[in-house]
Amino acid sequence: MGGYNVTKRVSLLRKQVDESRAGQWGLRRTVVLSVILIGLAVYLTSPSRESNTDTTEDSAEIWYTELQQHFSERVSWLESSPLALMPGSAALYAGFGKAVVSIFDPAPKKKPADELELIDLTDVRVWFSQMATGAILRLGFVLIAFWPLWVMSVIAGIFVVRRGASAARSKTVLGVCDRARSPFYSGIYGPFRPNNSFSGTDFSCPGLACPPMAARNTALEHKLIKILREYDAFNETNLDLARIILAHSDFPGHVDEEGSDHEEPDQKGIAEDEQERVSQTGFVTNESGTLEQQTINGLSAVLEAHRRITGYVKSLEDKKIKSSVLNSNYPVHLANLEKLSASASALTKLLIMSLTPNRIWASSHLNPQLVASAYLAIEAGKSLVYKRHASGFVRVSIFPHLQARAVVNSLNSYHAEYNGDQRLIIRQAIICSRRHGDFGRAFLPTRMPVESRVVRDWLEILYAEPDKLQDTGYLVELDAHIEEINMNWRIGFAKRLRQEVEVLEKTETLSLAGNLWKGIAYKSVVLLPVKSLVEIALRGIHEARKKRITELLALTRRYQTRISISARLPGFKRQALEADKSGEDSDRILEPNSDKEDAELTERWRIVRRMLTKYNWLSTRVGDDAVPITGLVSALLQSEEDAKQAVDLDALVPLRQRRFVELFGRAWESIYYSSNPNPEDLEIFVDREKFADAIKAAGRAQNGGGSAAENSKPEPSIVSV
Repeated sequence: MGGYNVTKRVSLLRKQVDESRAGQWGLRRTVVLSVILIGLAVYLTSPSRESNTDTTEDSAEIWYTELQQHFSERVSWLESSPLALMPGSAALYAGFGKAVVSIFDPAPKKKPADELELIDLTDVRVWFSQMATGAILRLGFVLIAFWPLWVMSVIAGIFVVRRGASAARSKTVLGVCDRARSPFYSGIYGPFRPNNSFSGTDFSCPGLACPPMAARNTALEHKLIKILREYDAFNETNLDLARIILAHSDFPGHVDEEGSDHEEPDQKGIAEDEQERVSQTGFVTNESGTLEQQTINGLSAVLEAHRRITGYVKSLEDKKIKSSVLNSNYPVHLANLEKLSASASALTKLLIMSLTPNRIWASSHLNPQLVASAYLAIEAGKSLVYKRHASGFVRVSIFPHLQARAVVNSLNSYHAEYNGDQRLIIRQAIICSRRHGDFGRAFLPTRMPVESRVVRDWLEILYAEPDKLQDTGYLVELDAHIEEINMNWRIGFAKRLRQEVEVLEKTETLSLAGNLWKGIAYKSVVLLPVKSLVEIALRGIHEARKKRITELLALTRRYQTRISISARLPGFKRQALEADKSGEDSDRILEPNSDKEDAELTERWRIVRRMLTKYNWLSTRVGDDAVPITGLVSALLQSEEDAKQAVDLDALVPLRQRRFVELFGRAWESIYYSSNPNPEDLEIFVDREKFADAIKAAGRAQNGGGSAAENSKPEPSIVSV
């Protein structure tokens, strides 16, 4: 969703048209070739050059005599006929005729007898002049004789065109979509021009997904409209969405999440008798709640959460407190949120607590009408998800979020009341509100505004089934924290590398741990020390927030594993395995001991590892070896040029080099890793026992062994990093 490249699209269309018209004759080519062929034919069929001049002169005299006769008849008609509506039209036409004859000069010109030409085009010129003179004189006669009729026709035409244009701006669905004349597409109507905003355009066109609506007067008296008025969220768009919901008030209120291939079909509500034609998995009842009940509860909860957050942020702004303070003083912020949601309903509290500090701040600047429209859209979209069948309903769509977008896009009021930026927020929030059942992930656009992410998070919670609300809220909150850690890591690492790489390359000595913070480029990965990576990724994150993320990792462990169990791709399967192993003793990155620092590093690494896996930083292979589930490998670096020292790299994180290309360009290695050690000097270990044996072997080599020549060399020392 990064914008529409009009130039590229037009070029592609032009290329496709040219390819489809290959071998066809265009207008320009046809005209040029016709003129050439006519000229050639006239030249080849013309009489001999000796008699050409006399013949041409005779034909010209005959033509001129006939032209004079016709001209005199027209002038006489203009002088005497009652149909000639313009006084003085005869004199005007006489002057017009003389001017035309003088301009085209149809008489042939005599040439000296001794003058020779390769191609004589005299006949062609005379023929063209005579043809043009006759045609223009006839046309001028018609225009001059009846000019009042032409003026009246022009005025009538302007009136008709204006009337047609006003009809194209009608408020009916077909009037907007097809300009009241012919079928048209549903989408953007108008030129693709930027409006200096992140949406790129303010033009839009309603769609044709128009479900039935309840009567307007009936809807205005309903509780939904009273809730909208109470929270200042009433507008025509929300009224239309409420009318759709009320027209399907008895529809099921919840939509099951996407099923897994490994799940057994639900045997509840098996169809019998008249329902035999309906599949068991497609038949649904409204026993768990109707659409009307679900919407009333959800709308009041989301608008109440938005009002409380808006009041909270406004109080901070009045005290000149910035958003960055919410993170630097995270414990007080959490206490404020607990106090803020103390008297609220369970669903309202869940919505408030699911937001990170950045999202809290962004949500306060959202319009309550926009929040209500986004939520009512997902509820109104269920009118296209289900279809009545016998005593129940059949689920006819597995994409409720796409049906919600279709419904809200079909409302004329939606396009009239919201500009391009606001529609972008609503559209992205709705499309991304459903988590993919196979992979357990919500796929988001790269350039998704934080306001749209806030609404998306709330919509995912409000889509959840009643018994999964709390688990979904925890997972939404965790994903929000992980996303911000990813941005913190990208920005922090890129900034530090650009600032310090030149200084480090001048003084870099591989035996010093501090100089290895940027890692070592090795084959298709970059090996970064886990301590430096964790330090950069979590820099500026409060300890209380880290503790909260650790709690969320534990709370979402079972739920995250279940929704990802049918993942077909290695990266998503690894994410499910990491979630399943997170918190176990076998997941420790260092040897278990009483050292508090090691325990803290392990907990922080679990947070950062979740981010690296989710955003495809962490590689699953190093060379021919698979990376362990802990996400770490070990290495032994020993150069032949510097045999006095071997560097023991105990915990390295293999990151994909293609992510470095995205951050720093294709020349990243030559610019930032020019002093990189030779990969041949690096021995990688994915098994900790083999790594320990290699360290012991290196230690024994210090005490002797080998030939006399080898013993005469300085013994290498092992430096653990």
